Amino acid sequence: MHTLTVPTDESVAAAQIMAGSVTIGHYGTMTLAANPTWKTQSTLDLAGNRYVHSLNWALPLLREGTRNTPTAAAYTARFVYLLKDWVKDHPVASRTALMNQPQYGGFRLGTWVCAHRLLTDPAQKAWVATQAKVDLAVQLKAFTLTGANNTMMNSQLAAYAAAEEVGTAKQRSTALANINALRPVLINADGSDKEGAPAYGGYYTQILVRTERVLSAYKAAAAAAAVRADIAAQGSFQAQATRPDRKFESIGDSPLSKITAGVFPGTSDATWVRTSGAKGTVPASTYSRWTGGYVFGRSGWVAGVDETSSFYSLRTSTQALAAPHRHVDTTGVTFFSHGVSWIGDPGPYQYDSSALRAFIGTRDAHSALIPPSTVTGATKAVLLSAKPSAAADKTCVRDLTYQKSSGIVLTRCVYYLRTIDALVVQDVVTSPTTATTIKQQWLLPPQVNSAVAEASGGALLTGTTAAGTSESARLLTDSTVGATSITPAGAVLGQFGTTYGVHTPGQVVSLSIPVPAGTTQTALTVIAAGTDPLSIQHETPATVGAVAPLTVSVGTRTQTFKPAF
Repeated sequence: MHTLTVPTDESVAAAQIMAGSVTIGHYGTMTLAANPTWKTQSTLDLAGNRYVHSLNWALPLLREGTRNTPTAAAYTARFVYLLKDWVKDHPVASRTALMNQPQYGGFRLGTWVCAHRLLTDPAQKAWVATQAKVDLAVQLKAFTLTGANNTMMNSQLAAYAAAEEVGTAKQRSTALANINALRPVLINADGSDKEGAPAYGGYYTQILVRTERVLSAYKAAAAAAAVRADIAAQGSFQAQATRPDRKFESIGDSPLSKITAGVFPGTSDATWVRTSGAKGTVPASTYSRWTGGYVFGRSGWVAGVDETSSFYSLRTSTQALAAPHRHVDTTGVTFFSHGVSWIGDPGPYQYDSSALRAFIGTRDAHSALIPPSTVTGATKAVLLSAKPSAAADKTCVRDLTYQKSSGIVLTRCVYYLRTIDALVVQDVVTSPTTATTIKQQWLLPPQVNSAVAEASGGALLTGTTAAGTSESARLLTDSTVGATSITPAGAVLGQFGTTYGVHTPGQVVSLSIPVPAGTTQTALTVIAAGTDPLSIQHETPATVGAVAPLTVSVGTRTQTFKPAF
């Protein structure tokens, strides 16, 4: 789209469109009649039916029409017909807000840009210029920084390209100013995303690459250089947000995808991750915290196929208003070790009106502390402490969602014990005035084949790596309030949507924590790969009232540390 480059070969897609079948990304397939009605189709999901109005799916016809082939003229003619038919059936006054929304209207404006650049017939170019001017004015008027995400950058990039092609000097200046204003709104200074979904940070990087290309082509050198600096800042974040299998952890609407090729320098740590260590520089840190509301930690960086190291994530502050791809997932934890995702995040599913899509964005769908009532807005939290060391990572997040309404405070501390390769989660629930019950919940991804309850209060887990190797892990809960329960996935709880449009069931391990009014209750959970038994020993504190040290054992390996509570 409006990137001023032409793909080498889109003949297959063009032929399919000519035959009446249009694949619109992973949103489904549209049947294209000779004279389209442009009505919604059941073979497309919600997003797919909206992308129909972007018209950019027809660009393969235009691109193949530029080639010196026997089908070129027919492809170009069909492309022009489709655009004119859509305009005829959707006069300006009848276009809906969704048709003009920054994502779909912005992509349509980009389609006009491509058509204006590549069509050779003067009458066709003049007609396209008229349409582009209409959508250019719409997209410039739609610009706002409030609630902006990647869609607004797509919109204003298209507006800038269109202004250069058919617009005025004022429109060019406005679109460029909008792009510059969006950059700090859409990405944090440390390179972390503001979408609440690391893979969408990766998608935004691709948009920035397009932006840099367009700005450079139209001689906006200073703006292009600033965009390149933003891209560079994203490299370290994206490297840290990946699991040992090189995929982004499926936080928020993140699918299990990899860092995009051709974006980062060959010497960067992001390139090292993307190539599994074949190129680039090995990342220096094994623990990182990010403004976007993430903590990532790992045992180390292993080149090649890595089925030996461990990785964990903790979702911390989401104080900003909920972005379109953010889930209400504060206190959410994931744990990937020895080639298996043992504790997971449900991922995106797909954009539709199903009960699963509605549920998967809520706190109740995550490996988190689950209050008795559903939270639908952005969750406020405070990162209390973060102290990594050679022996252990220590991070605590306090969830303030219920403090004002009921006084209930949820605190989750995550400790990664490096000397024994074990993850410890300490949950502290305080309810000053009302009795409540909080659920500690762990989602076991589909790669976990089975979970068997153990008398010790935990579960023995078995799973399969991507290479087909069978692995085991143990989960132990140390609590005076009861034992964990293991249940299969229901219609929504325990379903994983890490591949778009496909939901796969896992299992759910949970512990109910009753909290009488005026009390504080604590639950400890340990998880480690392997079959060695786990144990937790509460040591005697050095002084009365001090926090007691904990000794955690994985088989014969032990480590003593001082928790925050």
